[in-house]
Formats: sequence, C-alpha cells, structure tokens
Amino acid sequence: MRDSAPIIAYVREHERTAQQGARGQQRVTGCRVLVLRSTVEVVGEGEVHAVIRHYRGGSQLFDELERRTDDVERVIRGVPGFISYHLVRTADGGFSVGVFEDESGATESTRVAADWVRQNLPQLTVSPPEVIEGGVILHLGR
Repeated sequence: MRDSAPIIAYVREHERTAQQGARGQQRVTGCRVLVLRSTVEVVGEGEVHAVIRHYRGGSQLFDELERRTDDVERVIRGVPGFISYHLVRTADGGFSVGVFEDESGATESTRVAADWVRQNLPQLTVSPPEVIEGGVILHLGR
C-alpha cells in the first residue's frame, strides 16, 4: 500500500564517519540528501522501477543542482509515474536515485535530466553519468 502524502523537498545534512561495513560498503562523510517524497511500501518485484545516475567528478554540477532544487523538483515531479527522488552529494560528485511506477518513467527521468542539464547549465562540462536501472523489491522511507 502506498502512502500518497508528499513531503515537500527538504535538504538534510548527514554527518557520518567513514567506516567499512560488513559487506565492504563504505559510508561517505558529509553527504547532503535532497528528498522529494518519502514513503513506506512493500512492492512486488518489477511493479516499481528505480534508476541511479552516478556523476563522478561533478562537484560543480551538484553545486548548481543544490542552488536550483526548485527546478530539479519541478522537472522530476513532471515525469509520469514519479514516486520518489533522492539527490546525494559525494566527495567526487554525487548521484541521484529516482523511483517510478514503471521502467518507462525511470528511462524518461534520465532523458529529462540530461536535457535539463544541457539547456540550463551549458557552461558546465559534465561527463555522462553511469546509469543503473532495475525493478524495486522493497521501498522504505518515513
């Protein structure tokens, strides 16, 4: 069951210490997260689709995205099937995690994100992101 109550975009500071997890994951210090909607739901595999776009070396891009969170929200919320979106700054750039009702929404979000960057930040040289997509099996939030 989906909680349809949106949470207006907010930026939360995360201060974490770098440490090695049990499966070898490393936590990043000082990351900022933009959350456009938060939900708690369990979904059947393939019913919901997620896309991660990882921008390495994109610190200037993330500076601009942070300054323009209203634009980012407008663009991403406009993608059909939008469920949630997270924009995370890392030491070497950042990544986004978008969750959509189906694969076509996830694919469209990658297209509109690239178009928005090209049109609104032409002065930046941004390498194409590494894009990872897949069916969501569990979506947690608060």
